[in-house]
Amino acid sequence: MDVTPASISNIVQGNSFPKPELLLKIAQTLDVDIRELFYPTKESNTTVEDIQKAIDTLERLKKEFE
Repeated sequence: MDVTPASISNIVQGNSFPKPELLLKIAQTLDVDIRELFYPTKESNTTVEDIQKAIDTLERLKKEFE
């Protein structure tokens, strides 16, 4: 997705808002409808550590496909 972990952290913490193109990429990467990024339909106990692990996995997979 060409996004740094710091950028994702800022988005998650509400310190910045991604451009529409990035929102679409995030939704596609997570395999969710883009609306899920705004109105979650499931309760979640996801932690920042869980998100970081997901980012690390996505970055590793990206490198494998390059």
